[in-house]
Amino acid sequence: FVGGWYITSATAEHKDLLECRLVEIDGHPIAEVVERLGEITSSDNPFGRDLGATWHLTNVDMLAGLGLVREAEEIEVRVRPLKGGNERVVKLATAKVKRETLLTAPDSTPGKDEALPISLRQRSRPYGHRMIGFGALYLWYDSCRDQRQGQTVAQWTKRVLKEIDTNPPERVIIDLRRNGGGLSNLLDPMIRSLAEVRKAGKVPGGIYVLIGSNTQSAAQRNTSSLKFTCKATLVGTPTGQGPRRFGAIQM
Repeated sequence: FVGGWYITSATAEHKDLLECRLVEIDGHPIAEVVERLGEITSSDNPFGRDLGATWHLTNVDMLAGLGLVREAEEIEVRVRPLKGGNERVVKLATAKVKRETLLTAPDSTPGKDEALPISLRQRSRPYGHRMIGFGALYLWYDSCRDQRQGQTVAQWTKRVLKEIDTNPPERVIIDLRRNGGGLSNLLDPMIRSLAEVRKAGKVPGGIYVLIGSNTQSAAQRNTSSLKFTCKATLVGTPTGQGPRRFGAIQM
């Protein structure tokens, strides 16, 4: 997050740590920990390094191997409450827990996040669309894979194009910030069609693509295609992966 590292999930025993800012791990400033993790993991840029750190910060074996924790069974973390208050040090056991038993930050609970912008809410489907303010058609595309149940990306593409024909938007916004990849060619028909729509002047306000450090692999390729094929404007922080990567290999 902007401004630091925050705890977004915790066990019931430590639910008071939710939304606290992580300051230190076993006496090491969080910036040092992230930098050290970056020395042994692959990334194209600092944004990809930081994304990787969100996964590796909970890997005690990696932290121990780097000499960042004193004991593998228990660690100390220094945290700072989000809404003010004194910093405190908490001892945490490192036993593995099931992800489904973890509690999440209150404002990210499905059904209780209506106050958040649409782009930050939990989604029940990996891709979809809806009209929002300012005459914008908002598309979210969180995974380059067809749903196991429900409409395919190809079927969704037809629905989006029908929406544009029947209710022309001023602009189109495509959100790829949660998309870590999959099959890049699934979105190609959408990209080609949007290029034709833009050329025909049906979206006078332009096409915008929201990107971030989670935008990687196939989604990175889609980002490049949208930029050069649709003349889309990229908005956000740099993607977590550079554009010069192999992918979609056919044998």
